[in-house]
Amino acid sequence: MDQKTILIVDDEEIIRKILIHKLQKQGYDVLEARNGQEGLRQIQKKIPDLLITDIQMPTMDGFELLENIHKLMLPVPTIVITGQTRVEDVIQTIRLGVRDFIRKPFESDEMMQTIQKVLSSPQGMASEDDLIPFIEEETKEIILPNDQNILNIASFYLTRHLPIRGICDHVEKENVRLALKESLMNAMVHGNLQLSSNLKSIGGIAKTAFHDIMEQRLQESPYNERQIKVTYRFSKEKVTYQIEDEGTGFDYQNLPDPLHPDNIFKPFGRGIFFINLHMDEVVWNDKGNCITLIKNKSKA
Repeated sequence: MDQKTILIVDDEEIIRKILIHKLQKQGYDVLEARNGQEGLRQIQKKIPDLLITDIQMPTMDGFELLENIHKLMLPVPTIVITGQTRVEDVIQTIRLGVRDFIRKPFESDEMMQTIQKVLSSPQGMASEDDLIPFIEEETKEIILPNDQNILNIASFYLTRHLPIRGICDHVEKENVRLALKESLMNAMVHGNLQLSSNLKSIGGIAKTAFHDIMEQRLQESPYNERQIKVTYRFSKEKVTYQIEDEGTGFDYQNLPDPLHPDNIFKPFGRGIFFINLHMDEVVWNDKGNCITLIKNKSKA
C-alpha cells in the first residue's frame, strides 16, 4: 500500500510536534504548516491524502483555508482540531466539507482512530484516481477571482490528472501547468487589471509603480469586480483550456519577440513564449481577451 501523506496546519508548535511524532511512528508521510497560507502552499505542491487543521490561526485561519479549498473543488479529506465549541463554527466547517472534528486537548488514541476512519472512506482521493482512466470525456467551468494564489492552485488542479488520463507524462504535465499559469496571470494582470507590461520595462521605479498600481486596481471598481472564466474540456485525444477575462482585450499579435537579443533579459513577454512552446495549439479571439490552449495526447 502506498504511503499516505498527512498535512498538519496549526500555529501551535507543540501540537504539530506531537502529531508528527505519532503519525511518523505509524508510517505516515507528514507535512506541516503554521497557518492557512502556508497550508495552501503545501497543497499547491502536493495534495495530501488528509488535512488536519486548526481554526484559530494568524495570517489565514482555518475557515479561510477551507473556503479556498472548497472554491477550487479540491477533494482533500479534512479533520478539524479546535478549542472552539461554538455550534455555528462546527456547522460552517461541515458545510465546507470537513469529515470530522476533534476538540482540544485531544487523546492520541482518539486522534488515530479518527484519522484511520477518514482515510478508509471510499470518498477519498485514491478512489477518485482509480476512476480517472475510465472517464471518456469531461467538461468543467470555473469562475476565478483576481487572486494570484488561487490562480496558481487552479493551474495545479486542472493539470494534475493529465498523466493518469494518458495525455502526457509528469514532465510534460508541469510544462502544461506552467503554460496554464502564465495564461491565467495574463488574464488577471493584463486583462482584468489592464496593466501594460511597459511599466516593467525600465526597472527601478517602474517596477515599484507596476506593483503599486496592481495592488491599487485590485481594490478599485471596475477592475476588482472582473473575473476569469476557465473552461476545461478533456477527451481521450486531447485536453483544452479556454481562459477568458473581462478586460478590453490587447493586441497579442504585436508583442515583442521575447527571444530577440534585445528582449531576452527584459521582465516581460516570456509568458507568451512559454505558452506557445508547451502547448500544441494556441488560439486567440479577435478581441484579445480569450485564449484557447490545446495539448494533444502524446504519442507512445
